[in-house]
Amino acid sequence: MFYGKSSLSTSLDSLNMPAPETRSTYSKLRSCALFFLLIFCSIVLLLRLYSIRYVDMHYVRVLHYEMERNNIMNYEAYNRFGNRIELTMCEEKANEQLMLLKWLEYQKWEVNDTNVSLGDRFSKMRGDIERSLLYKVLRKMPKGAALHVHDIGLTSVDFIVKCLTYYQNLWVCVAHNKELHEFQFSQKFLNETNATDMCTWYPIKEWRRMHGAKVVDAKIRDNLIITTTDHKLVAARLKGIKSLLKGLITYAPVWELYFEQAFKEFIEDGVQYIEIRTILPRLYNLTGHSLPHLETLAALKRASETVAFYNASFVGTKIIYTPSRNVNDNEVEMLLSDALILKLVFKDYVAGLDLISDDYFSKPLRDFSQRLIYMQDSMDFYFTVDDVYANQLDNDENLIDAYLLGSKRLPFSYPLMQHPYILRQIHRLNIGLVINPISIEYMQNLGNSRFHPASILFTFNLPLIISSDYPGLWQASPITHDFYLTFMKIAPRESDLRVLKQLARNSIVHSAKSEAERDVALRVWEIMWSKWICELKNMNFQPNVQALNPFEYRSTPDAYHTLPFDLKTLYDLDGNNYTEMDTVKVYKETLDKFLVTHNEFIGSKLIYAPIRNADQNGIEHYVNVCKEIKNLYPDFLAGFDLVGQEELGRPLKDFIPQLLNLTEDIDFFFHAGETNWFGSTVDENLIDAVLLGTKRIGHGFALIKHPMVLEVVKQRNIAIEVSPISNQVLQLVSDYRNHPCAHFFADNYPVVISSDDPSFWKATPLTHDFYIAFLGIASAHSDLRLLKKLALNSIYYSAMSYEQKQIALQKWQIKWNKFIQTLINDDSISNSGSGGIILKELFNNNID
Repeated sequence: MFYGKSSLSTSLDSLNMPAPETRSTYSKLRSCALFFLLIFCSIVLLLRLYSIRYVDMHYVRVLHYEMERNNIMNYEAYNRFGNRIELTMCEEKANEQLMLLKWLEYQKWEVNDTNVSLGDRFSKMRGDIERSLLYKVLRKMPKGAALHVHDIGLTSVDFIVKCLTYYQNLWVCVAHNKELHEFQFSQKFLNETNATDMCTWYPIKEWRRMHGAKVVDAKIRDNLIITTTDHKLVAARLKGIKSLLKGLITYAPVWELYFEQAFKEFIEDGVQYIEIRTILPRLYNLTGHSLPHLETLAALKRASETVAFYNASFVGTKIIYTPSRNVNDNEVEMLLSDALILKLVFKDYVAGLDLISDDYFSKPLRDFSQRLIYMQDSMDFYFTVDDVYANQLDNDENLIDAYLLGSKRLPFSYPLMQHPYILRQIHRLNIGLVINPISIEYMQNLGNSRFHPASILFTFNLPLIISSDYPGLWQASPITHDFYLTFMKIAPRESDLRVLKQLARNSIVHSAKSEAERDVALRVWEIMWSKWICELKNMNFQPNVQALNPFEYRSTPDAYHTLPFDLKTLYDLDGNNYTEMDTVKVYKETLDKFLVTHNEFIGSKLIYAPIRNADQNGIEHYVNVCKEIKNLYPDFLAGFDLVGQEELGRPLKDFIPQLLNLTEDIDFFFHAGETNWFGSTVDENLIDAVLLGTKRIGHGFALIKHPMVLEVVKQRNIAIEVSPISNQVLQLVSDYRNHPCAHFFADNYPVVISSDDPSFWKATPLTHDFYIAFLGIASAHSDLRLLKKLALNSIYYSAMSYEQKQIALQKWQIKWNKFIQTLINDDSISNSGSGGIILKELFNNNID
């Protein structure tokens, strides 16, 4: 229906609706209301955004920090040795028992009142280890294979003394000083046929009658064991023992008996398979006639088969032929020909070849490379890498040659950490890496197995294998003592059943057995392993915890308390005390005065470094002091740090919210990783320091045990402050060859040499640490380029501004050029006598 204007008005009136003019007014009011509501909501939103920016964003930063931290820790845990092993339900229960034993064992060593600690040498610890329940449990564990043991020192000394030396027709050659030189079996009167000026021959029976059996047995025993840990004396002692035992065990009837006993002892110690390194000496009979090499090998094989026949858990042995490489070219050709003949006749029993060293300065492997390359298709290689003098060029390069020649396994050696490429190839190609823990302690004068450089390898998930080298010579069990030290001292503290299982499996997987033989060996091992797991799972023991830990029930003081921080309170003779800012002022005024009178000195900056053993109020105070110093002396303050012994202080993670509150113009220079232990909150300081954005890491000794953190350090170009002498004084490292800085140098990490507290040990401000870094830690290949790099790094990674660094570099270059010119022009440096004095003056005047 169509409505006209009048009718429309009538219709609106009938509906009591306002006129159009009135509706327009309402519309305007509503629009205004919506506008003001929009303004109000916008203000509320802006206030909310403001609060998020200045309040909740801090929470978000902390949350993001924690996520990154957990990612790093999970990554490292996943890649740690053994952590990819999955345990069955029975193994999980057994693991609980095992770890309880392990923690009780740690407690025992910590409160031991016999002056023996877990950090002592094996010779001092041996008795305490053997009395422990953990050792007894590990002794029963099926350990797989012993892949690096020698024919000498394979049995216990007691068997040699009480059994072999009581054999008929045995003679002993005794020197004038009553030292034993040689044994030999003979029906003849040896003084007539084997006369020597060095010693006199006696029938062993007569010598025992003359001096008493107990005295003679003790004398023989003392001559067959190694007690010294000086690596030079150990090498000489080992050579003497080999000479003494040669005539005893190479007597044909004794040779076979000796190995039968050795195999039985290894079986009792939980070993299922053995690879023996032997030179295959010629056997002899009572008439003095020598037998061929083939007979030596045949007798050894018979002994293995005899023992395997009566022991179902034993899957046999193989030999690695190990002639000496300290021979001339003609002898080398003959020895290598012998190796090929042995392999041809005993194809399945001869595993391969090694060329070993009998001397400190033996020929390097590269001298035989052409001949060995020719043999590669018909002989496997299992080379030993010498590390008596790891900083010698030839020994250092033997590792490279062993790798290039295709060695199926490599023994752990000092040079390994100086060759990161080889380390990565070992991981990529899955080359077995054999560790002989106790042998390293004796052969390389390693004072403490916790300082064992191989401990680093457990963080990289490399194919590690444990063996024992010459166990009888240091009165160790065939292999259990080595497993005990690995489990308690070398591997990470939290290592559990997974590590033991991985080590055992690796020893079989990386053996010289064929694939079919390995499958059989693994099945045998798995049966033995399951039986041991059941025994361990059902073990019922009630340790006397209070006896193991007599301090448990004593009251203790508060865990945390505030100590005075690094800006000491100054005082004067009138008894006036001064504030922290007064202390900073004194530092600054002293520096300014010094700069006026010493033009060559570039300057100094302050890193505010209070003690880390603080409570929450203490750390808040530290942060406020640091901000105040930055406000008053912005160019003098370099940054912030927390110092003090990490094990006794609180970890950085306890202070994350407060540390994140520091302004962005205050840098961090954290002490972290000044510990050789692994798996505690102390080591986690490294993770926190990196995530907090530290510019340098003080010490960073444990960095190498955290591969992901180490990678981040390199990516972010975070300098590592290395203080060699301090690390040794504080017992983080005994032998500088073990220092992780060797790896940092080799893989081009940003290293800065420092000295920590040099006056405490009467060292020069920096020169002594440079000397140790150059001669004790760096590779023998290192030269003047390393020293120059270290000097430049100290400027590049300083807290100076860009302009200050440019000035510093100019001044340093003048001093460096002068130093170089002096080295070039002064001929007396290369002459004996005055050279040491001149070099000392050069370093004192130019390097510091």
